[in-house]
Amino acid sequence: MISGAGYPKDKSPDEYKGNKIELNVDRWVVEGNVRFMWLIGSTWAAAMGASQFLRNNINRLVTEPGPTLTRSNSFDGNTLNVERVKDTLKAKVDAMGMVLIQQDMYANAMSELAELILPAATWGEVDFTRMQAERRLRMYSQIMPPPGEAKPGWWIIAQVAKRMGFEGYDWKEPNDVFEEAADRSVGTVHDYK
Repeated sequence: MISGAGYPKDKSPDEYKGNKIELNVDRWVVEGNVRFMWLIGSTWAAAMGASQFLRNNINRLVTEPGPTLTRSNSFDGNTLNVERVKDTLKAKVDAMGMVLIQQDMYANAMSELAELILPAATWGEVDFTRMQAERRLRMYSQIMPPPGEAKPGWWIIAQVAKRMGFEGYDWKEPNDVFEEAADRSVGTVHDYK
């Protein structure tokens, strides 16, 4: 496992005794300060303290302010109207609502609240690697194709990042992700370069 980027504490509004601390995301959501949330493989609200209170607030922020995505305002027949989806989501954010995207391999407690669900492929459906807690690098081979429209997580993230204008997500296959992660692992306890 390669760690993500460090948290930019200087951007957090939270402090303790004059020192910046990481943002309390649960509180920030409940206060209505989050406009976009992308959950990857998580039943986040169900796992937090006061989970029903948090879930109720997420539900309020997703359903009340602004328009909600529906099949009728997202599709022309069987064809997704991407511009209409973007316009609907922008209108929700402009109305101080929250857009929730759920990326997972199965429906869970967050799925019914999500504006968009991105079906992710799971182990056995894609080639992938992972680092175990005891620092053993495991490689898994695809044994069957993913069902329906499910895609590998790395592919979903790359497509969204590119459409948002980010550079460096030009991966063509899982090995490209593996090689980039190997470069970033140099000098860490998980160095597998």
